Amino acid sequence: MGTTSELPWYASARLRLVGHPMALRTYARLLTRHGRAGEAFTMLVPHADDWALATALVEVAAIAGRG
Repeated sequence: MGTTSELPWYASARLRLVGHPMALRTYARLLTRHGRAGEAFTMLVPHADDWALATALVEVAAIAGRG
């Protein structure tokens, strides 16, 4: 196992393999909790047509100050 600083890399690699919307939502929330809300917002915008990801986008936007 790696360190916690490597977690975003592992999660990102896993997302590329799986492509599951809930995994993307979880990763976006992880980024937001670690001060990278802008990156999470940018990642979610192309998927705003999916209800679950649109909800996550609203949450991330509120935290990022874009809402």
